[in-house]
Amino acid sequence: MIFKNIRKKLIYFLSIFVVLSIPIIIKLFYSFESLQLEKTTVLSVEKFNQLNHIFIGFLLLSLFSFIALMIIIGLRYAKKSNHWWIISMLISIGCFIALNTLWYRIHTKHLLKYGEYNPIYAKQDINDFFNTYPDNGEKYIKIPTGLFIDHMVFTRKDNEIYPGLILNGIVWQKYKKTIPKDIARGIIFPDAATLYIDKIYDHSTENYEIMGWRFTAHIFQRFDLSKYPFDFRHTKIRLTHQDFEKNVILIPDFESIFTPTIFPGIENALYIPHWHLKESFYGLKKENFNTNFGMKEFEYDAFPQLYYYLLSNRNVIGTALTFFILFFSCMIILFITLLAFLKHQQLTTLLGFSTLSILGVCSGLLFVLITSQMELRQAIGVGGTAYMEYLFGVTYLAIIGVAANSIAFAIYDIKTLQYKDNLIIKLLYWPFILLAIIIVTAITFY
Repeated sequence: MIFKNIRKKLIYFLSIFVVLSIPIIIKLFYSFESLQLEKTTVLSVEKFNQLNHIFIGFLLLSLFSFIALMIIIGLRYAKKSNHWWIISMLISIGCFIALNTLWYRIHTKHLLKYGEYNPIYAKQDINDFFNTYPDNGEKYIKIPTGLFIDHMVFTRKDNEIYPGLILNGIVWQKYKKTIPKDIARGIIFPDAATLYIDKIYDHSTENYEIMGWRFTAHIFQRFDLSKYPFDFRHTKIRLTHQDFEKNVILIPDFESIFTPTIFPGIENALYIPHWHLKESFYGLKKENFNTNFGMKEFEYDAFPQLYYYLLSNRNVIGTALTFFILFFSCMIILFITLLAFLKHQQLTTLLGFSTLSILGVCSGLLFVLITSQMELRQAIGVGGTAYMEYLFGVTYLAIIGVAANSIAFAIYDIKTLQYKDNLIIKLLYWPFILLAIIIVTAITFY
């Protein structure tokens, strides 16, 4: 009688939750779609975060409503253990779909550009940028500059705090014949730790003096590794003229770029090991220096600087597949171990399982996971905690939970654990594991 009353109240509250969730889910869906439609080439940080929050909220609320609906169906219609296994399987499939949807969203979100980049795709974008200056940028001597990258690789040595970026390519400049000869002909990569540059051509046309250099630059940049393996790298290459103190600045040379909106300045066959290059573009940014570099005439406020941006995301399959296989292999082994929890002496003897053997399996899995986590931290060199390590944490908790459950099942006469040979724990295993991963993922990337 008590169980029937509890079941009725649970069905009642879950039904209210599902009914109240439906209009919120619909509202979140239309809010997300409206923001998607409003999305321009440049998406501000605030709007990007708003879009991300709405998506995660919509996904979680939809998932919890689905789980509540499945529980209601189970409470009302499930009469046998097989029925509850079907309910558990459906909830697990729903969680697995939600988790993969979330991972896909996280993996592709780098495609949304942040407004701080000020991307430049055409001459009109350059004019629009300088129109924000009082004199429309007339005081600056503008040098059209182009960049062509034919080799790029991310590196990291044991003694390096941040990942390094090695670039090989060609950089060129066009100087109008009217530009005074006392203006130096040359370019600086201010963020390069080492730079090897060699002039490869210098010729003149009717209006321009054109020169190009072959360069190799080693640049250190601070990337966020806490989202590994779903991290992405927004690489920026800053370009400056040698005589910047004379108000000489660089602008993109769009006359020499055939496809300014599709990977400008990138070799068609460029391959970056372990990374997918998604986009590249030029940008202009107002720099506010906190020094005049010892030159009183230098205007250090809102000084325009040319940037070249490369947006790439990690090849998850190539770099993290081993760890995902490890996680789910451990989860499957734990589940098989959980299925072996039986009170029937004959079956237990046949399977050869005992509490000590289960603890042996758990300790073996712990050793493998700890060793793998140490290898992971050494490989990526993250200072804090990477997302992948939270998955290690979920697996640790699952192992400890199964071990504690095996002891409690063998020693204590707890009705919840003893009911049909630990049936409730077995039914809850996959939904709880997948929900834990989803919640950790949502919190990390929210």
